[in-house]
Amino acid sequence: MPKLSLEWPRDSGGYAFSYERPSTSLLELDEPVGDPWIRGLGGAINHYDCMKLEGLYRRFAGYPANKKGALAFVKKHGFLKAKLPNSKEAVRTICDAIREMSLLLRAKDRGDWAALNSWLKKNRRSRDFIRVDPVLIGGSPPQLFYQPASLRDAIFLQFFEDLSTGATLKHCKRPGCEEWFRFGPGTGHRSTAEYCSPKCPKAHDYAKRKEGAV
Repeated sequence: MPKLSLEWPRDSGGYAFSYERPSTSLLELDEPVGDPWIRGLGGAINHYDCMKLEGLYRRFAGYPANKKGALAFVKKHGFLKAKLPNSKEAVRTICDAIREMSLLLRAKDRGDWAALNSWLKKNRRSRDFIRVDPVLIGGSPPQLFYQPASLRDAIFLQFFEDLSTGATLKHCKRPGCEEWFRFGPGTGHRSTAEYCSPKCPKAHDYAKRKEGAV
């Protein structure tokens, strides 16, 4: 199966709230003028492959659907849809997507496949539906990749891919670690695994010893 990949930009200078409507017509211009936006602060742009983050959709749904949650998400992962370094993105757009993914996760966790299929049917013609573009990368012959059009598309696509393959994920037991990991045959993690990597149980044990010594 072709791999999923998306190099997504982040502003290394950080992000902040803005209450000024962006001038570009490419963003959500139906948002009320008084609602907050988030803007990049103009630092160097770096990229990361967001599809390599296990449980990206669970990380996303774990942020509060409010101003602080939206800003915290963008600081960590970049804008949800905007690609341009000087862009702004509406807080409301991010919060709505967090709530939507939270609803989908609850449907998945209770095995409500009809609700998930209904969501796909309802949204497939909307402008916010998952868009994936095939691209060829590399030499001779090149590799075929599926590239989501935005971080939002990557989040929702990864959710439905894991849903359809029956992927089993756990959150790392070490306090402060944000990583999710797959477990079971072929994943490198047993079903009894509690940590995402060998360094985390050592760090957790060290933290407990340090706390006990205080």
